[in-house]
Amino acid sequence: MKKSFLAGMAMLIGASGFASSSQAQSANIDNRQFNPSAGCAKILLTQDRIELRMAGMWAFGYIARANDTTLVVTPKRIKSVIGLLTRACSKNTERKFNTLVEVLSLKLKEKASAKKTPSSGSGSGNVASSIYLDSARIVLRKFFEPNADYVALTAKLRPTDNDIRTVYAEPLASALIKRNNQLFKPGISIKPKANHQTFLVLLSTTRKLKQGHADLDKFPGGYKSVRKYFIKDVPIARFKFIKRGEKLGLAFDGLILVNRRWVLIPKPWRALKQ
Repeated sequence: MKKSFLAGMAMLIGASGFASSSQAQSANIDNRQFNPSAGCAKILLTQDRIELRMAGMWAFGYIARANDTTLVVTPKRIKSVIGLLTRACSKNTERKFNTLVEVLSLKLKEKASAKKTPSSGSGSGNVASSIYLDSARIVLRKFFEPNADYVALTAKLRPTDNDIRTVYAEPLASALIKRNNQLFKPGISIKPKANHQTFLVLLSTTRKLKQGHADLDKFPGGYKSVRKYFIKDVPIARFKFIKRGEKLGLAFDGLILVNRRWVLIPKPWRALKQ
């Protein structure tokens, strides 16, 4: 009888201890916080399965929202997303997690758009414009990341001779190539001012500017003198680094998507005067 009583107490105490342990573990899990703006290496290159699960759920939700889709969340899909992001992070471990997710989302959006390409019409043009605008924003957002390397970011925007010749006809192309070597000297950079927190971007296409579309009036007046030299229809943008909530700021033009990357060919009309 005594043994039975002691055994019962032991079982009760054990069960109680197990419950307390489980509750404590649950409390620890519930108190965790996930910061998507942390470095990708800190989030992805870890053995913490709970951290990875939270990262996967956040990324999956972001991608679904950005692509206007509703997908059933499954462990297999979460694992696939984490795998893609981990591979991207391993190439540059200093990038932010949310930046990687943004880039992956854009790639998936481009892939989905490519499948819909045969169905032409105004709708497909709107989809393409949205993709190009998202792509330009990703480039410009990097200028506002902590410890941004403005010299390196500017150097990535330098066009090659082939980039320039793809967009502009002669004799402007050769004049721009000559000026390009003067503009992009080692160490040169474009950057927001200390009081700038964000940016504005206006997207059009070289075809629209060449045809005298209403967008032409939203670009610097000099484009009216060079639009006849456009020989390829590509996305072109102007942008400003600004204070949040304002419209005036540090303005740039000639951000062009050519040969699968964004390059900067600013104020092309000035090359005509050289």
